[in-house]
Amino acid sequence: MPFASEAQRRWGHTKAGEKALGGPAAVHEWDTATEGKSLPERKSMKTPKHSFHETTIKHHHDGSRTVKHHHIDPAKSIEHAVPDLAGAQESMEQHVAGGMEQPAAEPMAGAMPGA
Repeated sequence: MPFASEAQRRWGHTKAGEKALGGPAAVHEWDTATEGKSLPERKSMKTPKHSFHETTIKHHHDGSRTVKHHHIDPAKSIEHAVPDLAGAQESMEQHVAGGMEQPAAEPMAGAMPGA
């Protein structure tokens, strides 16, 4: 298995790293697998399951709501109508917590998206 970063490679050559990897032969295997690769200094943090950075909810006079999940890429933002607060909560659970990037609910008939 190749090293993922220069920091990991340096750690692999310490006594603790050598022991954790399984000895000098294992460190040599890691070095061989990494040979010729350009490694970052540190591996970047894992990205979240979703790429939404904000959710807004518009409240309408008829009691319905329009939920918009703002994506890091604005072209991928999702907006749809829900009948009530329970629908808004469900939408957030589906899109933000679950990492989905497509709306699960169809826009509600008769909703006034701009109101």
